[in-house]
Amino acid sequence: MAITEADLEKLRLLAQKLHINYKALFGNPTDTRDIDLPVHPEINRNLDEEQLYQSTQSTPNVPDRKTQSNPQGVSSNSPKQDNAVLHSTTSTPNSTTPSQPTKRPNFSSNLDKVLLPLHPVLKQYWEQLEKDACHETVVQGHLEFQSKIQQTGKLTVGEQRELYQQIQNLAWSEINHNGRTDIVLPPLAHIVNDLRSQVLTEAQPQFSSEENRDTPVPLHPEIASHWQSLEANKTWSSVANQYNNPLREKLSKTGKLTIGEQRELYQKILLQSQVEHHNKGQTNISLPPLNDVIQDLLNTRSQIINNTYTPKVKVHSQKSHTPQQPPTNSQELEL
Repeated sequence: MAITEADLEKLRLLAQKLHINYKALFGNPTDTRDIDLPVHPEINRNLDEEQLYQSTQSTPNVPDRKTQSNPQGVSSNSPKQDNAVLHSTTSTPNSTTPSQPTKRPNFSSNLDKVLLPLHPVLKQYWEQLEKDACHETVVQGHLEFQSKIQQTGKLTVGEQRELYQQIQNLAWSEINHNGRTDIVLPPLAHIVNDLRSQVLTEAQPQFSSEENRDTPVPLHPEIASHWQSLEANKTWSSVANQYNNPLREKLSKTGKLTIGEQRELYQKILLQSQVEHHNKGQTNISLPPLNDVIQDLLNTRSQIINNTYTPKVKVHSQKSHTPQQPPTNSQELEL
């Protein structure tokens, strides 16, 4: 059985829960990085789902997850065979009259805006968040999610990523204050892949468009300073560095993130500070309240909109013209 970094992370969390000295028993977990092992089934499944997601952008027929993972009559003993099966099952069948491909929305750019029910794991810990909402690391941004979940029971994919970070912050806050936590979360990539698979099964996905979350703006100065420091020094902890590559890619291309993405990044940096406090007893990360950051970003958004879309009005002076009187007959004037 192959042991992955995700498995090691679960063992570390379990060791913290049971008050076990992990390193004394198992040694330094980073020593296992250079050992060649078979691909873990979960990693293999996620790779297949990623390829399936990409193939749906160009192929009309997509097998369900059962067919994808274990097609009838074909054994999947290696990643190469899985890839071959994937491509063969998604190819257009031969027919005399080619059928029209079913048009599906392009989820690659709008995935964060799709409304979905809470992921089962997130839903499991949401009630605990409700109870501990008075804690300073949780109360920020909690009321907004509380209102949405109570009304619809749904959050967008982007909001569920932010909620994942809030739950992680709660877990590490409990570790720092109580020395233990009962919260054990799977890797963020598993949550996102599950939500993405659910989107692909939706016949008509429901999209949410909120200007206060979806507008790209430059990084907030407080967030930017910590982001640049963590990136330059490569000091991200593994738990706070999850799913950061999409943010890196967007920042390298545009230098901007949406307000929703900056809220998520705020939670990641806050989580990084908690991990540093746990490991070193101190941290140099200091963030203003989330509400202040959001208000600054909304002000920046308003300024960008005003500078971009406010029309320039030119006032032209108008000369008054007296209407010309029609010529009159001099004889009529004499009369």
